[in-house]
Amino acid sequence: MVAIALAVFVLGLFMLSSALDRQGNLGGNTPIAVVNNFIRESFKWNVFKIEEGSGWVQKLFDSMPKWLRLPFVMVYGVFQPVLPAAFVAPTTLTWRIIAILRAVGWYALLPVLILSFVAASGQGEKKARRVFLWLGIAVWGWILFTAMRGGGDQWDNPRYRTILFLWQAILAGRIWVWWRETRNVWLLRVVLMEVVFLLFFGQWYANRYYHFGNQLPFGQIVVFILGSWVLILLGGWLLDRKKRIRHSV
Repeated sequence: MVAIALAVFVLGLFMLSSALDRQGNLGGNTPIAVVNNFIRESFKWNVFKIEEGSGWVQKLFDSMPKWLRLPFVMVYGVFQPVLPAAFVAPTTLTWRIIAILRAVGWYALLPVLILSFVAASGQGEKKARRVFLWLGIAVWGWILFTAMRGGGDQWDNPRYRTILFLWQAILAGRIWVWWRETRNVWLLRVVLMEVVFLLFFGQWYANRYYHFGNQLPFGQIVVFILGSWVLILLGGWLLDRKKRIRHSV
């Protein structure tokens, strides 16, 4: 079975590299090199399209080093579609409803997926830990890849992400069962971190489109969010440590 899967992968790799090479000179001498060059150039094109399509992203890119642009696009892509923007961005009622439903669904799923590795470590059997660890790696590997590939695109990014939606749903379902059994407090802490993100960016987007009060600079918003996250993580770790010390006495 493994040999068949490997043969299919190698055959598919050759077919893909051949198709990509016919689209233009990607400078690859091997199928893997062709695919690697295609992915690299597509990432560059995606960064260019995001910068071209958004004035505030252009300002951010101008103020950050080039090596930081791709990580920024990746993080920006993970949070797409952005829930605060879905509520306040000017559009028709139909598109607003669609945008809100897509964003609410993703932001409900995101905290559970973030805890995938914590949940995997909490599995009793070694085989179960290994299965969910590799499933978490596959799911998050694909989420990050599509975030870099689709970036801030409101349609391509979520569309690429849903290719592995079945596995995301399986992983999320198992993590939800794990949380119901353990009542691990870190899920609530991750949800609190998400709420902090939504509140700060909700205020930023509202001021951007409707000019409510003074709009904080984007850099300050990021600093406040990261600072709040550090406090939540550090506070949670200290509380857990205090409980462990108390129980050990």
